[in-house]
Amino acid sequence: MVHFASFKLFALVSAACVLQASAGSLVSRQAADCPELALGIEHSVDAVKDLASVSNDPAVAKAQSALQSAQEGSNANQALLNAGQALDSIETDDANVDDAVQDALDEVATAQQAAEKCSNGTQKKLSKRQIGNLQCNIARLQTVRNLGATADNVDAIAAAAGSDPEAASAAQSAQTALSSSQDGIGQIAQAIITGQQAPAAARDQVGQGFADAKSALDSISSTDPNVMSSVSAAQASLDKAISAGQDVVSNCK
Repeated sequence: MVHFASFKLFALVSAACVLQASAGSLVSRQAADCPELALGIEHSVDAVKDLASVSNDPAVAKAQSALQSAQEGSNANQALLNAGQALDSIETDDANVDDAVQDALDEVATAQQAAEKCSNGTQKKLSKRQIGNLQCNIARLQTVRNLGATADNVDAIAAAAGSDPEAASAAQSAQTALSSSQDGIGQIAQAIITGQQAPAAARDQVGQGFADAKSALDSISSTDPNVMSSVSAAQASLDKAISAGQDVVSNCK
């Protein structure tokens, strides 16, 4: 289930894509004269090709198509953004696929950085914090996606814990904490979209919600395998959301 705050942050990233596209045409014209960008795209293509050998997810084909557009000089910046978003949409429990996805995302991010350099500073006229680079926007998307996945898994805990009042209570606490994080993300997204400084209180709210949800999940101990399976899934997705949130802090500057 994707909650309201998720839509707000997706809207933010979409708006960033539109702004970056205004500089993308310049990047495309310069691609042939920018070896670093050409090499970055080539490495991205190779990484996605490796991913295709272990995954038949339709998003892989979308990423390949986007990178082909980048190679052809059709708005390289936008094409790289499209490739990154396609890769980020892949969900898997296969460690080999997950590693290949991350490798491809890293190569696309490197190519995007080269594209920014080749734009001769055009993008610097835009608000860097509001737009964010590819790594920043991928981190934003991953935070929202994994927060939504955690909420779904916590809902599953609540549904399975009908005869276990302690587990049900902990699940409710986790739901409340996640809702608080989502509200904080919504406030941050709104501030960024309107060109304002993200409220420090909202950032603290997101972090505290994550911490409270983690504590609630860690407190659950049940003999019901369905409950514990959902707990494990929720803990895994929450850890990814926390990690992505830390990446936002590192990359969205």
